[in-house]
Formats: sequence, structure tokens, C-alpha cells
Amino acid sequence: MDEEKVDLIALVSYIVKRARDEGVRQIGKTFVQKIAYLVSREMGINFGYTMYLYGPFSSDVEGAIALAKGLRQVNVKWRDGEGVFIEPRETEWAERLQEKVKDVVDAVITRFGKHSAVELSIITSALYIMDRFNVPKEKVVDAILRMKPEHDKDWVKRVLEKAEVIT
Repeated sequence: MDEEKVDLIALVSYIVKRARDEGVRQIGKTFVQKIAYLVSREMGINFGYTMYLYGPFSSDVEGAIALAKGLRQVNVKWRDGEGVFIEPRETEWAERLQEKVKDVVDAVITRFGKHSAVELSIITSALYIMDRFNVPKEKVVDAILRMKPEHDKDWVKRVLEKAEVIT
């Protein structure tokens, strides 16, 4: 297995472990995808994110979740009516992560870990379009609503303000 995959599996494992330590109620695939996106954004790492229905998505991160499960680093379970739950299992791979990366993960989870998966989808979508398409802060709420018209404008604005994406 190449070093890049090993690092990504370690990152996924550490995200799940730290989120559980911080008391995140539901750690699912969307949560891991969005936290990994925020970490990659902070560190200038490219995990091949593209925009999908629920915001930025990386097939590399999705693959790392599956590999982490296969390597017994995490449990991935479906709960009827609730969705996917990912729980830490072993921590040996998570401990391989460089300290500077752990520090960034810790900071991202402290800042964003209390947001729901839907809120993280809004937050990361806003950051993605601001970064990739130079959408100014004052137009990001309307841009999000064009992508996700099922959401209420005031709610989207509150989520982005609470996350300090817009002021």
C-alpha cells in the first residue's frame, strides 16, 4: 500500500477517534468527508474533492473509510432511521499521523465538530465555492440556495454566521 493511502487511512482513523473523544453524536461518512475537507483546506492538501449534492466529496476519502473498516481501524454500521455510524476500533493507524496534522484535526473538530452533517454540508459547500469560484461572502448565501433550494435562507445564513464563514 502506498504512503499516501496509509496517511489518508490514518487521517480517517484519527478524525473518527477525535470526534468520538469530543462527544460527536453521529460520526457518519458525511461528517468524515467534511472534516477531512476542512483539514485538507487548512493544510493545502488535495484529496481530489469535487462538488456533489451534499457538498465537497472525495472518492479518495471514501476509499480510505472503506480501507479503514477493512483494516479494523473503524466500525461502519447502518442504523435504520438514523444512517451510517462510524466508530473507532483500533488506534494504531491513527497514532501514525504526524503531530502537525493531529493538531489541525483537533482544531477543526473543536471548531466544527458540533455542527450536524447537514450544517457541515452547507459550511463546506460555501467554503468550496468561495475558494474555487471566487464567490464573495456577500453572495454565498444566495449561491448556496441555488444549489440547495430546499433550505431556508435565514437558516443558511445563521449556519454560515455561526461557523464564521460569513459575518
